[in-house]
Amino acid sequence: MDELSVTQLVSLKETMEKAHKEARYTEVLDILSRLRSWSPSADSLRQTKLGISLTGLKKSPHESIKQESMQIVRTWKDAVKPKGGSAAKTATPAAASTPGESAASPEAAKTGTPAATVKEEAAPAKSARTSVPVSTVRKKSETPMKVLTGPRSLKTDGIELPELDERQRDNVVKLFYDALASDSAAPADMIATRVMDVEEAVYKFYEGDTSGDYRQKTRSLLLNFKDKKNPALREAVVSGELSASKLASMKASDFSSEERKAEDRKLAEQNMFAAQSAAPAAGQAKTDAFKCGKCGKRECTYYQMQTRSADEPMTTFVCCIVCNNRWKFS
Repeated sequence: MDELSVTQLVSLKETMEKAHKEARYTEVLDILSRLRSWSPSADSLRQTKLGISLTGLKKSPHESIKQESMQIVRTWKDAVKPKGGSAAKTATPAAASTPGESAASPEAAKTGTPAATVKEEAAPAKSARTSVPVSTVRKKSETPMKVLTGPRSLKTDGIELPELDERQRDNVVKLFYDALASDSAAPADMIATRVMDVEEAVYKFYEGDTSGDYRQKTRSLLLNFKDKKNPALREAVVSGELSASKLASMKASDFSSEERKAEDRKLAEQNMFAAQSAAPAAGQAKTDAFKCGKCGKRECTYYQMQTRSADEPMTTFVCCIVCNNRWKFS
């Protein structure tokens, strides 16, 4: 198909989304047919967000639209994937080593050193950046880690994470790494493996849709990973005690530390007491049966309320008329 401007592509995308919403599936298939022959670039996909729109069609009730959109997304990923980038850089030192080997042959002949030994002593080529096997995430695996005065991060660990198919997902795994590594003593490749697993689990949990729920979930995870009062959560994630699939389905309240949960319970009880103590005066009775522990007077009002299960005694709320001191008992 002819080259289209970003404006035309955005218009085409909006037309397709509207047609799909109104169940005009023939029109959607016509637009997908045009997009199949389009040669995308990373910039055009980023500006138009066509990839996100087509990913959303995976949930279409129309089987042909579902299959066609998935095929186009796969084709586009292959089209914008860097070709010969890191690999070419990796291959260059290796290719350049051939003359070095030839030059080393006479020296090997003089010293009696086998040619294979000379080849092994050559500096290793920098490995290409690959997908999820992160066993080679370190740039220099033999370089000892420096003594740090601040928190660990991707930069201080000197590693690179595998690139994913969307910039947003790449940013998520980097932020996850910095949060989990900040106070961890675990090896960098272990942390890298965990963050890749967690992001992938969240991505699959929301069926590849990186908008809305995915963003909210990753933000919630990041905030909890960065919580300085919850080191136990970070340790559980890095060690694998808390699985990636479970993290993807957990609610925000489940991430709180035991200390935070106890504080929340205490605060809830205080709020309930304050609310119940503010009951209308019409429902309260005046009595001298209770002595105020603050002023020592016996001028109080009180009322009773069932705050626990039915087989438990009622809770009595008392307020001193003189000094406004409040207390309860059951």
